[in-house]
Amino acid sequence: MLKCGLFRGIPKGALTPGLQARLPVTRVPGASLQAVKFYSTPARARRNDNKPKFRYLVYTFLFSSACLVFVASQVDKKPPPKTNFSEKEFQEYEDTTHLKRRHKIVHDSEKNKVEFFVIPYSHETLTEEQISKRLKSSGVDNGQVKVIDPQQLIDAEIKDTSKKFSYLLQDLNVTGKPYPKGLVTALIKENVREYLEKTNNDENVVKTSFFITNYPKNTDEAIKFENDVGDIKKCVVLHYDMLNELPKLGSEYSQLVNNVVGYFDTVGKAATVITKWDEMDSKFEEIVLKDI
Repeated sequence: MLKCGLFRGIPKGALTPGLQARLPVTRVPGASLQAVKFYSTPARARRNDNKPKFRYLVYTFLFSSACLVFVASQVDKKPPPKTNFSEKEFQEYEDTTHLKRRHKIVHDSEKNKVEFFVIPYSHETLTEEQISKRLKSSGVDNGQVKVIDPQQLIDAEIKDTSKKFSYLLQDLNVTGKPYPKGLVTALIKENVREYLEKTNNDENVVKTSFFITNYPKNTDEAIKFENDVGDIKKCVVLHYDMLNELPKLGSEYSQLVNNVVGYFDTVGKAATVITKWDEMDSKFEEIVLKDI
């Protein structure tokens, strides 16, 4: 039937045996259809074989997880890097490597010529004459006395526009922003450097004691000072000012100053000085006399 449909309309006798042999065969036997179905099934099977099987993905995941856990365990076994060093460790490092980790102005070998004292809080302005007089009355001869008031350094830096931090300080004061960490210490460091260079060849200045008033404001400044300038010999605590005047500045400010005193007290560098008598001092005197 298929053959008749294809050649319908062609006159009889037009198809010669030779022409019929040249024409393509269009009949599709039932057996050939079965063969097509037979060969199509293995083709799909071959395509499925090319896909990765689920168990291989699971094995890969487990192996990568095991590697990750192993690497993490090895990292945890390494000790954390050390960030704090004692003075002895710093000295050993410098002696071994011949490198200076800290660029101090005054090194340990110059402690007999230069000493630093800090006064975390002083209500009144202390002069070099007042401190010298009190030291001499106590039987201590500290040679030349140099008082550094950080606020005076800030005011001088603002007025002199040629100074390094002049415009920065002006902008901070106008905007009311706090001074960045280390700024006040940098001003003190520069002032100490200029003074030492000026008195380096002065035969009359054998020893200089620096008294820095209302400094440091926090323990970070204390640490930075000892790293950049020199070791602090004593933290002078003015008993009357700390007890009566400091609380007037607010609890937050008072806490920072007291933290500084506590920091130096833990290393045995805090010394209390009673400059005035108040009710608490009188009671303390009575207790001492009773014990005697």
